[in-house]
Amino acid sequence: MILRRAITVGAAAAVAVLASQAGAFAVQYPPSSGTLTVSGSTVAAGGSVTISGSGCAAGGAVALQFDTSSAGSTTASGTGSFSASVTVPSGTSAGSHTITATCNDPTGAARVLSASVTVTSAGTAPLPRTGSGSSVPLALVGGALLLVGAVLAMAMYRRRSHASQM
Repeated sequence: MILRRAITVGAAAAVAVLASQAGAFAVQYPPSSGTLTVSGSTVAAGGSVTISGSGCAAGGAVALQFDTSSAGSTTASGTGSFSASVTVPSGTSAGSHTITATCNDPTGAARVLSASVTVTSAGTAPLPRTGSGSSVPLALVGGALLLVGAVLAMAMYRRRSHASQM
């Protein structure tokens, strides 16, 4: 009986010690792959976009590339996230291109994050919007013109009917 109680107490103590240490050794599995987002999906050649990413080692260097050309670098924050502005070279052809951020992940392994952006030729940015965003003024003008037309038609009808009675 004493032996059984000693084994039970020992097993309970071992489980308590292991359970209390489980949080200290917890590692996300599989490791987070990180993300890279672009502020806008379309940019004119010569323009710039803001990129934001995560999944890098805290305080680590992040190398940026536009297609295969260097686009600068930045440093990850204490949480492994980063943000930077990337300028699209002015001679870039219109179409889909890739922005890449390369860093080390929290375990020290190389991590490559990428995002696509569509480049338009310089000077082919979307046209600015002009005019009213509402059709109410146009409907009011149209209604007023219909009313004026109806009044004139009635006046002509009355004039003709009055002239035929004389």
